[in-house]
Amino acid sequence: MSRARDLADRVLHNRTHEDTDGGRESIVTFKGEQSGGEISTLAQIQASHDGTADDQKADLIFKTNDGSDNAAPTEVMRIDSSGQVGIGLNNPDVPLVVAKDGASHTASAVTIRSTQAGGYGSILNFQSTQTGGTAVTAASIGTIGAENYSDAANTSSILKFSTVKDGTLAERMRILDGGGIAFNGDTAEANALDDYEEGGWLPSFSFSGGSVGYSYRSGQYTKIGRKVFVTANMILNSASSPNGAVTVVTLPFTSGTDSDSAVAEGYVSGVTYSLVRNLTTQSPNIRGYVPQNGTSMLLTNNHTGQGHVAFDASLLGSSTLIYLSATYFAAA
Repeated sequence: MSRARDLADRVLHNRTHEDTDGGRESIVTFKGEQSGGEISTLAQIQASHDGTADDQKADLIFKTNDGSDNAAPTEVMRIDSSGQVGIGLNNPDVPLVVAKDGASHTASAVTIRSTQAGGYGSILNFQSTQTGGTAVTAASIGTIGAENYSDAANTSSILKFSTVKDGTLAERMRILDGGGIAFNGDTAEANALDDYEEGGWLPSFSFSGGSVGYSYRSGQYTKIGRKVFVTANMILNSASSPNGAVTVVTLPFTSGTDSDSAVAEGYVSGVTYSLVRNLTTQSPNIRGYVPQNGTSMLLTNNHTGQGHVAFDASLLGSSTLIYLSATYFAAA
């Protein structure tokens, strides 16, 4: 190629014979002068060899001066020989990698912005290519506004997830602006799953007089929305004249008011016993319930023809074992 043709095509030709990674480099440097006349190296674009083989592979590297680089700007983006792009990373292993250093882990690395004034968010589409070459959207994640975005101080947003079934893209799940999760296009906040928790609690018997000691106590709970599932396992190793109506305390969540107004007790759930041993007096009709607006389970005895009466603590002995469970609606 003639020198005239080289200049016409703006060819930069490194004539060093080498196969080193980063070798054979050609660099375009952009400079400017500061107010005091100092010359600053502002940016560079570099083409160089990718790898160490005797081949033609190349990287295209973009560098900018972060303010303290002097004549050696910092690499900010690289396109490698396979067309993969690394922003903030010099060895991308997928078509696009955007990386930030550890000090910036709480800051956004990628932003998708709608430029519509008063717009309602943005959408990220995941596309596939059909056999004929047509691009089709396979899934999407997008935001929509709970109100107009032009008033930033009062903006609320909803994040929705959509997938394709039988050729139709449809919403499958959304995260509401208040934090609940709704499914399959249901937009009603009342139908959203707004809480899931699980953990342990320490149950104990409560009554008006005397005392008991424990060799073992354990409780577990799972809360899905407002519905709470609890277990309570207690084994006694001492009993000193316990007396009075027995309750099991303290439930992990305060009960709500989802009761039948026709039921005098106003209970929100019954109690199920999986194992009862070593009461001081045989008591085959043990029952119980979770009263509304409370944090306890009230234990009872059912009697034919007279409904239930309170389970008296005098039935608790020095080796009593009670395993029980309940399901109830929490207040919130």
